Amino acid sequence: MGTFFRRVGMALVLTALADVFLFHESLGVGLTFFCLCVGGVAVARWGARLLHARLWLFVWCALVVVAAVEPSATGLFLLILLGWAIVAMAELGAGCSLFEALVRGTTGGLRSFVAAPHDTRRAVLISTRRAPSGVIPVRLSLVPIVITLLFALLIVPANLVLSRWIAELADTVHSLASFDAVRFVFWIAIFAGVYGLMRFRLGQHPGHARRRSAYGASEDNLARELKTCVTTLILTNLLFLAANATDLAFLWLRFDLPDGMSYSEYAHRGSYRLIVAVVLAAFMIVVFFRSNARPREHRMARALAAVFVVQNILVLAGAASRLGLYADAYGLTRFRVATMFWLALVAVGFVLLGLRILQNRSFRFLMDGNAASTLIVLSCWAGLDVDGYVADRNVARHTRDPSVAMDVDYLGELGVGALPALARLVHDKDLELAARAEVILRRRTKEERANHQHWAEWSYRSHVALREAEHALAEVGVRTD
Repeated sequence: MGTFFRRVGMALVLTALADVFLFHESLGVGLTFFCLCVGGVAVARWGARLLHARLWLFVWCALVVVAAVEPSATGLFLLILLGWAIVAMAELGAGCSLFEALVRGTTGGLRSFVAAPHDTRRAVLISTRRAPSGVIPVRLSLVPIVITLLFALLIVPANLVLSRWIAELADTVHSLASFDAVRFVFWIAIFAGVYGLMRFRLGQHPGHARRRSAYGASEDNLARELKTCVTTLILTNLLFLAANATDLAFLWLRFDLPDGMSYSEYAHRGSYRLIVAVVLAAFMIVVFFRSNARPREHRMARALAAVFVVQNILVLAGAASRLGLYADAYGLTRFRVATMFWLALVAVGFVLLGLRILQNRSFRFLMDGNAASTLIVLSCWAGLDVDGYVADRNVARHTRDPSVAMDVDYLGELGVGALPALARLVHDKDLELAARAEVILRRRTKEERANHQHWAEWSYRSHVALREAEHALAEVGVRTD
């Protein structure tokens, strides 16, 4: 009982801190302070066992620092996901792989959100000396609720009548209630998360039972599977060879595009092909070259698979080149930068797939490598000023060639990192464009300044961007206060 009340007390304290640091419209240095408090709780809970994940603990600490420089939703997601993986490694020991820690840490973390009501029920039963027999476990009783909520989140927004009824009901409840419903839900979520962290339990180990062959253990079925694998690889290699030959003709050798085809259409066709190719290729190779499958020991099958991996990497390079042409012709966007990151991540995945085939590595090697590369790429994304890069690239493109159309409104839709680029457009030679940029810059500066009034919302990137924007506006005689 004493442990239960200590956990409740600590969760209440951190919930109060979260209300001070995080319950605002913008993330900033307050997220860093709160993460440090949560880290202190984790150190008190696991101590030296956290050193089992010393590498990823260092990455987590780096993300905490990045939160004060460039706060983002991606960084917050990584802090939660990586934090669960770290405490899972602390529970499992030094021999735990990254992929296993991510899977078991996520399942344990999600399950820990219901730890508080479960422990409360148990404390009530103990205090009243009632036998717990016949009581339905909390995790089982929550399954219908979770599923219903999941479907509600998908169906209600798509139905205009239901969404209107829900909105009217929410307005009625809000008018009758004396508290902020959103803030109350925020308190519950933080309390459940912090209590669950102190009460963290790993999920059931998935086990390492031997896998059975999809076609049985007979020699005829194994031979049929090998023949199917080789035939499929030959046909798909021919198909990808034709696709890569097209890229060679129209991209790498700088030939003209086919008649009646624009850069936009060509780039979009490459994107669709990439999606189909990546999904099918990865799934096919994983299935054919699973553990104990005969193609893993067949020289010709392994050679064809290696060629197929190289072909997929060339497809990724062609898609990246298409995206570059499209960005040069129509400008850069945040989504196109994210696509570049995704292409790089997929390319790394295919390299790991090739190493698994050629070096006969285990499936665990593939999963750990992909999990590590995903975390690294997402960490880079969380620490980069993507909005600033997109805006700088588009403004530089317009500066080199003033005849190129400049979408100033899109720059106004980006984050605070785009303000310095907008500030440069205020002095553009095109007076109409400069006037439009001035109006957008004034509006965005006021919005960002209003969103960063509380000290917990301060971040270095926003501070520098706002200072440059206000300096540019001061030069043209616009008051920013």
